[in-house]
Amino acid sequence: MSDTERSRGSSAPREGDPPSPLEEWVVRVLRHARPVALLALVSALAAGAFAAATLEIDSDTDALFADDLPFQRHARELEAEFPALRRQLVILVEGDSPAVAHRAAGRLADRLAADPDRFANVYAPGGGAFFDRNGLLYLSVEELEVLADRVVWAQPFLAELAKDPSLPNLLRLLEGSVRVAGDSDLAPDELSETLDGVAQSLATSEVPMAWDRWAVGGLGGARALRLVYVEPRLDFAESDPTGSALAAIDAAAEALALDPARGIRIRVTGDLALAAEELESLRREGRLLALLSFGGISVLLMLGLGSLRYALAALLTLGIGLSWTAAFAAATLGRLNVLSVSFAVLFIGLGIDFAIHYATRLLSRTRATDDPVRVFAATAGSSVGPLGLCAATTAIAFYAFLPTDYRGIAELGWIAGSGMVFSLAATLFVFPAIALSLGRDPTRPAALSRARPPSVGQRHPRLVAAAALGLVGVSLPALSELGFDPDPIKLRDPRSPSVQAFRELVEAGPVSLWTVEWSEADVDTAASRVEALSALPEVGEVVTLDRFVPTRQAEKLAIIADLALLLGDIEPQTPRPVDPAEAQRALRDLGRALDEWLDEGAEAAVVPALRGLLDATEATLRSLALSPDDYADVERLQQRMLGELPDWLERLAESLQATPLTRDDLPRALRERYLAPNGRARVQVFAAGDLHDPAAMEAFVDALAAVVPRASGSAVRIVEAGRTVTRALGQALLYATAAVSLLLLVVWRRPLRVLTLLGLVALAALFTAATSRWLAVPVNFANVVVLPLLVGIGVDSAIHLLHGQAERRPAVHRGVLLSGLTTLASFGCLAFSSHPGLASLGQLLALGVCWLLAVNLVLLPALQTLGAELTRRRARSR
Repeated sequence: MSDTERSRGSSAPREGDPPSPLEEWVVRVLRHARPVALLALVSALAAGAFAAATLEIDSDTDALFADDLPFQRHARELEAEFPALRRQLVILVEGDSPAVAHRAAGRLADRLAADPDRFANVYAPGGGAFFDRNGLLYLSVEELEVLADRVVWAQPFLAELAKDPSLPNLLRLLEGSVRVAGDSDLAPDELSETLDGVAQSLATSEVPMAWDRWAVGGLGGARALRLVYVEPRLDFAESDPTGSALAAIDAAAEALALDPARGIRIRVTGDLALAAEELESLRREGRLLALLSFGGISVLLMLGLGSLRYALAALLTLGIGLSWTAAFAAATLGRLNVLSVSFAVLFIGLGIDFAIHYATRLLSRTRATDDPVRVFAATAGSSVGPLGLCAATTAIAFYAFLPTDYRGIAELGWIAGSGMVFSLAATLFVFPAIALSLGRDPTRPAALSRARPPSVGQRHPRLVAAAALGLVGVSLPALSELGFDPDPIKLRDPRSPSVQAFRELVEAGPVSLWTVEWSEADVDTAASRVEALSALPEVGEVVTLDRFVPTRQAEKLAIIADLALLLGDIEPQTPRPVDPAEAQRALRDLGRALDEWLDEGAEAAVVPALRGLLDATEATLRSLALSPDDYADVERLQQRMLGELPDWLERLAESLQATPLTRDDLPRALRERYLAPNGRARVQVFAAGDLHDPAAMEAFVDALAAVVPRASGSAVRIVEAGRTVTRALGQALLYATAAVSLLLLVVWRRPLRVLTLLGLVALAALFTAATSRWLAVPVNFANVVVLPLLVGIGVDSAIHLLHGQAERRPAVHRGVLLSGLTTLASFGCLAFSSHPGLASLGQLLALGVCWLLAVNLVLLPALQTLGAELTRRRARSR
């Protein structure tokens, strides 16, 4: 490239040119350097105080998207019709047995419902007096008949045990049952379940006998997990509106002694709990990451600039610009969302670039006899072109999301893009004022103006170009495998209790928190949709209010009446004191009976359970024989084996009092969730497939949206939010590319140069996307800003390099490398965040910066060398 060609498109001032208006202004400012520096520092402190007092963090993920999007509007309409569905806390109550979980959930629900000042609505599915009485009606006729068979088998056992609810009597009854079990009508799996339940309680000091699980085949459900949904009254005057409700739940659990020591585990999840923990995580990590980023950049500046004075001035300028930007965010938005909270780290990583390039230019022209004021002014004049152009391209990349519906990234773009303007202004005027105020640097900087040795790209241009082509070949296939992960849970801290509870709930099944739902004109209309919707292959179950009105009630009530007659009034007596010797004799008799059954050739399917119970019996005998206090141990064993029996018998008796049910008999808390005050009825649809698979979730949502366009629900929000982000990404890429291209064309008036730079950015973006796929760094809601941002920051290094060539300043290369390293250090802090969303943003940004450095410092010189060779060959051939 000739000197004339290098200078075309560059507005850099030349030696002997008269001072520009900007230089004159800088001179006037620097004649009062200390007052200007002091004023800048005071304004930064005031701006920081204003931002700290004003800025709030909004952890609401729904607020990340425009309110007028159809899925947002449909969700608001449904919530308006069913206030009970408004944001809820989901309490998971897990017990050592279904009976323990059932009783604990009921007690907790009652306690919270008695606190209307904190909780507007409390709903425990399958719990409460209604389901205790009518729960058997919700079994199918076939399940009820199986239950009846189990009751027939268990009735003599239960009747005898109720007369003498002691450990020896229980063991004797078990021995008798074992001796005749081979002749019973119970299936092998039912026998095994019974034997396993007894063995577990004998062998494990923390597990009480689960009477409802084995005695009659799981009355009330086999799951030892219950859910309680609560709608808290949020206190928005507090920094954590949910804090009071969460504290009240913890206090209620403590007051009721619902803790692991008693076989009960209480956890809280749901949108509100997730948001509360997200808020605390973001507050904690945001401050820490900003400090780490600032610290990493400080070290690199000290080493890279070789000037303590300029490094300190750059850091102070960076802090001032950050304070101004934070105040701007507070004044224009008043809040930060879960994505824009990362603006500080982005600002630190990108904003320091201006000071770095200013300082490297300054150091490359400083001589001992120079007037420092004139040097600073001249540097400002020569820097304003490339720095202003870089600020504009980076701001454009951030602003590219403003016209999209992805409000979360748009707000981040608004803050960070505007921050580039503040950073540029601070660099041009505040940086020199602070540097002059700090006095002369005690160490002279290394000479930066000497010739730079050829780069790898200049020495081996063909090899570098061939390597780039090879990388393109291996990267393109990876693009087809690069997908968007729409799961918002993956963006939250996996260590937080609410996230862990959510994942456990989803993995445990069959409960699903991902549904599609909407409202119909009335209950009958809702019920009429069930058959057609159930026929869709993507649909697993359709739930309306009528789902809770049992079918075939006459047949079920007849079976229940027979059971009530068969069981009669079984009421356990008070347990008697137990002699340890009597208990040990009963254990030995049980062991002998089990041995005999095994010797007689028990059915193969039952043998593992028999051996397990035999091992537990022998272990209990050995434990009692070695115990220093066998009376206490026997008492504890009796409590463990029989402590749940009275409550379970009471529930069993209550369940046999069922009566015919209609819609009007359903509990109010249940009706409010499916029948609105205006008569509209809610339809809730569960998927047939595994919704952990994004394709399955999309198919589920699309199938229902084709039938009901106004459908809402958690699955719809996830899918439509993902599509909104994907659409916004495409729009932002288009806007950023078009705007940056137009700007460069206007400034440079050289289409080939612009196309070359955009091609380099495209290569860096391609390599970044492919590497993220190879390293399993997902593209998600948090990091989609990276690709449009690469368009802006990707051309920045090339701008500096090209301007440096035009001005014959080899120090620019050092500035580009130092700038890239500081940006990498800043974004690298995000990459190590425990918050997955911030970590993925940092990881993708770090990958992008690495590839931008590679294409600008290696591939660009190679292409320039090859272009120069081609030009020389053409010239010789003429």
